[in-house]
Amino acid sequence: MKKMDLNTSVQTLAMFGVMGSLIFVGLQMKQSQEIALAAQNSVRTGYFLAAIDSLAEQGLDYHEYLLQVNGVKPATKEYEWLTHNQAHAFWFIAENDFLQHELGLIDDGVWKAKLAVYQLACRMTLSDSRDIYLLRRPMLNPRFVALIEKGQPSCAPDKNSKRLSLVEKG
Repeated sequence: MKKMDLNTSVQTLAMFGVMGSLIFVGLQMKQSQEIALAAQNSVRTGYFLAAIDSLAEQGLDYHEYLLQVNGVKPATKEYEWLTHNQAHAFWFIAENDFLQHELGLIDDGVWKAKLAVYQLACRMTLSDSRDIYLLRRPMLNPRFVALIEKGQPSCAPDKNSKRLSLVEKG
Protein backbone atom coordinates (compact mmCIF):
# COMPACT_ATOMS: atom_id res chain seq x y z
CA MET A 1 0.00 0.00 0.00
CA LYS A 2 1.33 3.43 -0.92
CA LYS A 3 1.71 6.10 1.66
CA MET A 4 -0.57 9.10 0.98
CA ASP A 5 1.33 12.36 1.08
CA LEU A 6 0.23 15.31 3.18
CA ASN A 7 -0.60 17.52 0.15
CA THR A 8 -3.12 15.00 -1.26
CA SER A 9 -4.74 14.58 2.15
CA VAL A 10 -5.15 18.34 2.60
CA GLN A 11 -6.61 18.72 -0.92
CA THR A 12 -9.07 15.88 -0.29
CA LEU A 13 -10.19 17.43 3.00
CA ALA A 14 -10.53 20.84 1.34
CA MET A 15 -12.64 19.32 -1.45
CA PHE A 16 -14.99 17.74 1.11
CA GLY A 17 -15.14 21.05 2.96
CA VAL A 18 -16.13 22.94 -0.20
CA MET A 19 -18.76 20.32 -1.08
CA GLY A 20 -20.17 20.50 2.45
CA SER A 21 -20.31 24.29 2.26
CA LEU A 22 -22.14 24.17 -1.09
CA ILE A 23 -24.69 21.72 0.28
CA PHE A 24 -25.22 23.96 3.32
CA VAL A 25 -25.69 27.05 1.13
CA GLY A 26 -28.16 25.14 -1.07
CA LEU A 27 -30.20 24.10 1.95
CA GLN A 28 -30.18 27.67 3.26
CA MET A 29 -31.39 28.97 -0.12
CA LYS A 30 -34.20 26.40 -0.15
CA GLN A 31 -35.24 27.43 3.34
CA SER A 32 -35.16 31.12 2.37
CA GLN A 33 -37.37 30.38 -0.65
CA GLU A 34 -39.87 28.55 1.54
CA ILE A 35 -39.92 31.44 4.01
CA ALA A 36 -40.49 33.90 1.14
CA LEU A 37 -43.38 31.77 -0.18
CA ALA A 38 -44.99 31.67 3.25
CA ALA A 39 -44.54 35.42 3.70
CA GLN A 40 -46.14 36.18 0.34
CA ASN A 41 -49.10 33.96 1.16
CA SER A 42 -49.50 35.77 4.49
CA VAL A 43 -49.48 39.15 2.73
CA ARG A 44 -52.11 38.01 0.20
CA THR A 45 -54.29 36.71 3.04
CA GLY A 46 -53.85 40.08 4.75
CA TYR A 47 -55.28 41.85 1.67
CA PHE A 48 -58.50 39.89 1.95
CA LEU A 49 -58.78 40.24 5.70
CA ALA A 50 -58.29 44.00 5.42
CA ALA A 51 -61.06 44.15 2.81
CA ILE A 52 -63.41 42.28 5.10
CA ASP A 53 -62.45 44.49 8.05
CA SER A 54 -63.09 47.63 6.02
CA LEU A 55 -66.64 46.41 5.40
CA ALA A 56 -67.22 45.85 9.09
CA GLU A 57 -66.21 49.47 9.73
CA GLN A 58 -69.01 50.53 7.35
CA GLY A 59 -71.53 48.18 8.98
CA LEU A 60 -71.61 45.97 5.90
CA ASP A 61 -71.44 42.20 5.85
CA TYR A 62 -68.95 40.38 3.60
CA HIS A 63 -71.19 37.33 3.50
CA GLU A 64 -74.09 39.48 2.29
CA TYR A 65 -71.79 40.99 -0.33
CA LEU A 66 -70.83 37.53 -1.62
CA LEU A 67 -74.48 36.47 -1.78
CA GLN A 68 -75.29 39.53 -3.88
CA VAL A 69 -72.26 39.27 -6.15
CA ASN A 70 -73.03 35.62 -6.86
CA GLY A 71 -76.70 36.34 -7.61
CA VAL A 72 -78.06 34.40 -4.65
CA LYS A 73 -79.69 37.60 -3.36
CA PRO A 74 -80.68 40.67 -5.36
CA ALA A 75 -78.05 43.41 -5.42
CA THR A 76 -78.74 46.46 -3.31
CA LYS A 77 -77.57 50.02 -3.83
CA GLU A 78 -75.52 50.05 -0.62
CA TYR A 79 -73.35 47.23 -1.93
CA GLU A 80 -72.85 48.63 -5.46
CA TRP A 81 -69.85 50.78 -4.48
CA LEU A 82 -68.39 47.78 -2.71
CA THR A 83 -68.67 45.68 -5.86
CA HIS A 84 -66.75 48.31 -7.83
CA ASN A 85 -64.05 48.68 -5.18
CA GLN A 86 -63.66 44.93 -4.80
CA ALA A 87 -63.35 44.51 -8.58
CA HIS A 88 -60.60 47.12 -8.74
CA ALA A 89 -58.83 45.54 -5.76
CA PHE A 90 -59.19 42.14 -7.44
CA TRP A 91 -57.19 43.33 -10.47
CA PHE A 92 -54.50 44.92 -8.30
CA ILE A 93 -54.12 41.61 -6.46
CA ALA A 94 -54.21 39.67 -9.73
CA GLU A 95 -51.37 41.70 -11.21
CA ASN A 96 -49.39 41.31 -7.99
CA ASP A 97 -49.94 37.55 -8.14
CA PHE A 98 -48.62 37.58 -11.71
CA LEU A 99 -45.46 39.35 -10.59
CA GLN A 100 -45.05 37.02 -7.62
CA HIS A 101 -45.36 34.03 -9.97
CA GLU A 102 -42.82 35.53 -12.36
CA LEU A 103 -40.42 35.83 -9.40
CA GLY A 104 -41.05 32.22 -8.40
CA LEU A 105 -42.93 33.11 -5.22
CA ILE A 106 -46.18 31.35 -6.13
CA ASP A 107 -46.35 27.62 -6.70
CA ASP A 108 -47.22 26.65 -10.30
CA GLY A 109 -50.31 24.71 -9.21
CA VAL A 110 -51.62 27.67 -7.23
CA TRP A 111 -50.82 30.02 -10.13
CA LYS A 112 -52.72 27.88 -12.65
CA ALA A 113 -55.79 27.94 -10.41
CA LYS A 114 -55.51 31.71 -9.96
CA LEU A 115 -54.99 32.27 -13.70
CA ALA A 116 -58.18 30.31 -14.42
CA VAL A 117 -60.07 32.61 -12.03
CA TYR A 118 -58.56 35.71 -13.67
CA GLN A 119 -59.53 34.45 -17.12
CA LEU A 120 -63.05 33.76 -15.90
CA ALA A 121 -63.25 37.22 -14.32
CA CYS A 122 -62.26 39.00 -17.53
CA ARG A 123 -64.99 37.13 -19.45
CA MET A 124 -67.73 37.95 -16.95
CA THR A 125 -70.44 40.05 -18.47
CA LEU A 126 -72.63 40.29 -15.37
CA SER A 127 -72.72 43.57 -13.47
CA ASP A 128 -69.85 45.94 -14.13
CA SER A 129 -66.98 43.48 -13.74
CA ARG A 130 -66.16 43.33 -17.46
CA ASP A 131 -66.23 47.13 -17.73
CA ILE A 132 -63.91 47.41 -14.75
CA TYR A 133 -61.49 44.92 -16.37
CA LEU A 134 -61.53 46.98 -19.58
CA LEU A 135 -60.99 50.16 -17.57
CA ARG A 136 -58.05 48.64 -15.68
CA ARG A 137 -56.61 46.80 -18.70
CA PRO A 138 -54.27 49.57 -19.95
CA MET A 139 -52.87 49.93 -16.43
CA LEU A 140 -52.02 46.23 -16.11
CA ASN A 141 -48.71 44.63 -17.09
CA PRO A 142 -48.96 43.89 -20.86
CA ARG A 143 -47.55 40.37 -20.37
CA PHE A 144 -50.21 39.72 -17.76
CA VAL A 145 -52.96 41.00 -20.07
CA ALA A 146 -51.65 38.82 -22.93
CA LEU A 147 -51.62 35.79 -20.64
CA ILE A 148 -55.17 36.43 -19.45
CA GLU A 149 -56.51 37.04 -22.93
CA LYS A 150 -54.64 34.13 -24.55
CA GLY A 151 -57.33 31.84 -25.89
CA GLN A 152 -59.99 34.12 -24.38
CA PRO A 153 -61.26 36.28 -27.27
CA SER A 154 -64.14 37.57 -25.14
CA CYS A 155 -61.62 39.22 -22.78
CA ALA A 156 -60.14 41.58 -25.35
CA PRO A 157 -61.95 44.86 -25.96
CA ASP A 158 -64.39 44.85 -28.86
CA LYS A 159 -63.25 47.50 -31.34
CA ASN A 160 -66.82 47.93 -32.61
CA SER A 161 -68.45 48.58 -29.26
CA LYS A 162 -68.33 51.36 -26.71
CA ARG A 163 -66.69 48.99 -24.20
CA LEU A 164 -63.15 50.16 -24.85
CA SER A 165 -60.26 50.73 -22.52
CA LEU A 166 -59.09 54.23 -21.62
CA VAL A 167 -56.10 54.04 -23.96
CA GLU A 168 -58.28 53.10 -26.91
CA LYS A 169 -60.76 55.86 -26.11
CA GLY A 170 -58.10 58.52 -25.69
